[in-house]
Amino acid sequence: MADGLLSSIGGAIKDQYETTKRGLGLLVNDPSQFTKEAVARYFPTKEEVAQFRAIEKSGGDTSNTPYMQKMFNLAQFQGSIKPTGLLQTIKPEINMTLDSMKRAVLTENTNPNIVLTATKNPDNTKYMSPYLEVFDDPAVIGGKGTATRLYLKGLELAKYNNLGWMSDSLSSKSTEKMYQRLINMGIPFKKTGDVYQISPEELSKINLEKLIKK
Repeated sequence: MADGLLSSIGGAIKDQYETTKRGLGLLVNDPSQFTKEAVARYFPTKEEVAQFRAIEKSGGDTSNTPYMQKMFNLAQFQGSIKPTGLLQTIKPEINMTLDSMKRAVLTENTNPNIVLTATKNPDNTKYMSPYLEVFDDPAVIGGKGTATRLYLKGLELAKYNNLGWMSDSLSSKSTEKMYQRLINMGIPFKKTGDVYQISPEELSKINLEKLIKK
């Protein structure tokens, strides 16, 4: 039994070595193909993220899902090439899907464990409101700007639909910091009680595309 376990571990290490070696070669000779293969192997698709979230919420076993396999692959890969910083060649991009309730679900391909759900505010349909979820240790996956980029994309979606933006009643210091960060970037949110908001008219004047590209 011990020999079988050692053989299994040895095989996994060898497979990861060959994969990393091929990745390093591709990075030098064909960067675009390297990026394509790295995204496919290490970053979950929006469908895989949705599947994982559904199974997790139902209390099912998520260990054998494609999402968890890619997280395992990514952890191995990062450990193999961390000194060279090669993962920085993969550009963060925002994915958007609609869930069963027609809410916009925003995730970033390089950090899919942070999810922003945006929908029309039920009490004032001229505004869109967000809900941010973090499916991992914030100390590990935070601090990369992902949440800020998701909020900017959500604001862009609201602007495109001629809507304003209204926060829920604030419940955490991190949410407070987020809106202060957006204000510092030039988005004139007004705070009433515990709620930040910007009207459709004010939001329409903001060049969000410029902020997103920063």
